[in-house]
Amino acid sequence: MQINDPMFGIVTVGALGSYSIQIKDSAKFFRKFVGSNESYITIETIQKSFRSAFVGIIKSNIWKNVLV
Repeated sequence: MQINDPMFGIVTVGALGSYSIQIKDSAKFFRKFVGSNESYITIETIQKSFRSAFVGIIKSNIWKNVLV
């Protein structure tokens, strides 16, 4: 992400690393996550959805904490 810093101008801010979650009830999670599209879901779709959700949360937190 690029932000405009008043002192340094435009700077690039990012995050690197590994992220993980723990799911207690996998069947409940799967039903809620997939909904009625069970026949169309693939591992790749789940991975993309998780990646998108994590990136959104991380970007939001970076914006909140860097731009304070």
